[in-house]
Amino acid sequence: MTEESCLCLIAKRVSQIGIMLLKCISFPVSKKTSSSKKHSPTIIELLCHQFSLEDLKRSTNNFNQRLVVGKGGFSTVYKGCLKHNGGSDHTIALKLKCCNSNQHFLEFMKEIELLCQLHHPNLISLVGFCNHEKKKIIVYEFMCNGSLHDHLYNRDKTPLSWQKRLEICIGIARGLHYLHAGAKRSIFHCDIKPSNILLDSNMVPKLSDFGLSLQGPLSTSKPKPIAVDYVAGTFGYLAPECFQRLTVTDKCDVYSFGMVLLVMVCMKEKDLFLNKANMLGNQHLEGKSEIKYLEKFIDDQVQPWNVIAFMQRFPIEEIIDPTLRGKIVPECWEVFMDVTKRCLMHEPDERPTMGEVEVLLEYALLLQAQADIKRNNGSYSLSSTTIINLGEVICMHDIHLEEVIFHQFSLADLRRTTFDFERRVIGRGSFGTAYRGRILLNGATYHSIAIKKLDWSSTCDSDIQWNLKDIENISQLRHPNLVSLFGFCDELDEKILVYMYIPNGSLHYHLNWNESALTWKKRLEICIGVAEGLNYLHTASIFHHNIKLSNILLDYDMVPKLSDFGLPWSEKIHAEDYAAPELLQGHDFTDKCDVYSFGIILLKMVLTNKLPIVEGVIYLNLKGKIAPQCWEVFLNVIKCCLKFEANERPTMNEVIAQLQHALALQEEADSNISGDYNLLSVTFDPPVGGSIYY
Repeated sequence: MTEESCLCLIAKRVSQIGIMLLKCISFPVSKKTSSSKKHSPTIIELLCHQFSLEDLKRSTNNFNQRLVVGKGGFSTVYKGCLKHNGGSDHTIALKLKCCNSNQHFLEFMKEIELLCQLHHPNLISLVGFCNHEKKKIIVYEFMCNGSLHDHLYNRDKTPLSWQKRLEICIGIARGLHYLHAGAKRSIFHCDIKPSNILLDSNMVPKLSDFGLSLQGPLSTSKPKPIAVDYVAGTFGYLAPECFQRLTVTDKCDVYSFGMVLLVMVCMKEKDLFLNKANMLGNQHLEGKSEIKYLEKFIDDQVQPWNVIAFMQRFPIEEIIDPTLRGKIVPECWEVFMDVTKRCLMHEPDERPTMGEVEVLLEYALLLQAQADIKRNNGSYSLSSTTIINLGEVICMHDIHLEEVIFHQFSLADLRRTTFDFERRVIGRGSFGTAYRGRILLNGATYHSIAIKKLDWSSTCDSDIQWNLKDIENISQLRHPNLVSLFGFCDELDEKILVYMYIPNGSLHYHLNWNESALTWKKRLEICIGVAEGLNYLHTASIFHHNIKLSNILLDYDMVPKLSDFGLPWSEKIHAEDYAAPELLQGHDFTDKCDVYSFGIILLKMVLTNKLPIVEGVIYLNLKGKIAPQCWEVFLNVIKCCLKFEANERPTMNEVIAQLQHALALQEEADSNISGDYNLLSVTFDPPVGGSIYY
C-alpha cells in the first residue's frame, strides 16, 4: 500500500467514525449544565452511591442489636433492608466502622475506593457508603449464608462436603488471582482468613474486608515488596516475612491462602495456630518489643516446617475433620496437600502464583469427581500403605503444573470425535477450521471441547513457528472472560489446538440474528466482561490483536469469553473495520490498538448492522430503554476509545470503571422510572459521506 493510498484510507476511516459519533451525539440527552462547569468527580463519587445516615438508620431499625450478624476488632455488621421506589425490598449488609483514629478512617476510605473499582464473581459487591461525621458505614450486598468460618466451626451448620470445600477454595483462588493480576495495579488483600470469606445463596465464596489491602505496582511488572510500618492482619494467617522483614507482596496472600487450605481439612483451627496466637487477633503491632516477641514466636511455633512437624506427630484420623473421613480420594488428596505445601513455603519466591494454585485445585476437583463417578458407594482410605499421615502426604512429591493444564491429545481421538474432521464444523477462520467434539478424560468424564485444526502450511508465514512453549504459556491464562486452552495435538504434520467449548455462539451471531435476547443491560454487562478479559491480558503484557464481534463468545449464562488471543499467528491479522489508525500507518501494535478495536465493539453494540452504520439505525429493542445519564457516559467511553492519537485513549481498567458507572446509572434510573426514556426516539436523515459495513 502506497503512502498516499494509506493516508486516504485513514482519512476515510476517520471521517466515517466521526459521522457515526455525530449520529450518536445527536440523540437527545438530558439538558443539564455542561460538563465543563462541573467539578471533576472522584472515582468514589462516580461509581459508588452515598447513603444518608437516616436511610441506613431506617434500614436497621436504628441499628437494632438484634440485626447484628457479625463483629470484628473495629467494626460491627448489621443486616438491613432498603426499599426501592417501586416498593420492593433489597437486603443489605452494613459495616459500621469504629473510626477513632486517622488510620481507621484511611482504611475506611481505602476499602470504598478499591471495591467501587473491582468487579469479580468472587469479590463482595459494594452497594454504597455513608461518610457521616459521627458514623462511617460501608454497605455491601448481603451474603445470606454467612462466613466460611461459621460453616467450618459452627456445629449448628450442616457440614460442608469435600467437593463443596474444593469449589469454595477454587472460588477464593480466582478472586485472589484477579486482585493480583486482573487489575491495573496489583492489590494485596493482607487479611485472608475464613471469617473474611462470605458465602452467597448458592454457596459461592466472596472475599470481603479490604480495609488492610495495599496497592502494589503495575500488574505488568513483578510485584516488589512493600515496606510497612507495622504488622497488620490476623496472626496465624500472616506470612513469616510480615514479621521478620515488615514487607508485603502478593505472596503474603498466597501464604494466608495456604493456611485457609489447612483449616478446610483440619478439625480445629487452634490445632494450627495455638490459643495464644489467636488471642492476638487482628491488630496493628507497632512497638519494637511486640514485633521482636512475635518474630521469635513465629520462628518457634508457626514456621511452615513446624506446622508440618506438628501434623506429622498425629495420624490423619486425629486431625482431619471427621465429616471428611473416607470422602477424599487419595489422588485428589495428594494434589491438594501439594498445593498447601507450596503455598506455605518459607521463601516467598518459592510459593506459586494464585493462577497456578487455581489450576491445581481445579485438577484436584477433577480427580475427585472422576473417582466419585467410578466408585458410587463406599469410602476412600487415606491411611493406607501409601498415605500414612498428613505430613507424609505433604512431603511425597511435587505435581508439575504443565502436566495438569497442558494436555496432549491424540490425533486418533480428535479424528474420532469429529468424524475424521468431516462433521461438527462450528467455524472457519484465517488459520483453520473449528469443530465441536466430546472427549473422555482419564477414562471417567466426557467434556465438550472446541477443536481448532490449523491450516498450517498454506496460511502461516515462514517466520512463524509452532512453539509449544508459547502454547503452554497461553494455557496458563485463566479468567472468567477468556476461553481456556486445554491442550494440543502435534502428529503427522497436523497442528491442532483444543479449547473449552462455549455453547452460545458468538456476539456477532446474537447481534445479527438474536438481537431481542440482548437487552441494554445485558449488552452493558457483556461490554464490561469483554473489557475485564482484555484488561487481564494487558496486565500480562499480552495484546489480543484481533478484537471483533466474532471473537467474543457467549456461554450458557451469556457471559462473554474472548477467544483467539496470545498466539504468534494471531498477531498477523487485524480486521480492517476494527484496526486503529496507527496500524494503517505501519506503526507497531500496542495495547491502545486493542482499546480502539474495543471502541468499535461498543459502537456496534448500539448501531444495527442490517444497514450501513452511517444510516444511524439503532436496534429496535433498545429504543426508549437507555437512560440519558447512562447514554452520556457510554458515549463518552466510545469517543475516548476512538481517539486518533493512541496515547489519548484510556486504559482498559479506566474503561471498566466508566462502563460500571454507566451500568449503575442505568440500574438506578430503572428503579425510579417505569416507562420508556425520551431517548433514541426520533428519526434522522442519513448524513452525507461514506458508509461502513460489518
